[in-house]
Amino acid sequence: MSKCNGGLHFLRVISSRSSSEAPDAQEVVRWCAACGAVVIDLDIDGRTAPGAIFKMAFPQATKTLYGGLKA
Repeated sequence: MSKCNGGLHFLRVISSRSSSEAPDAQEVVRWCAACGAVVIDLDIDGRTAPGAIFKMAFPQATKTLYGGLKA
């Protein structure tokens, strides 16, 4: 897990939807309220493949909202 201001990201689930990867797979969008980082994981059978759909990124919009943090 990546670091967030000296600690681990506290990721909140923003949304999830079924994935075509497997019958029980979910594409899950997670967001860190502390730094604005966004990641889309693939959850299969209760396990998470971190960043399988979209690697952690720090979008410009969240950089602006959260103090201009650098990725």
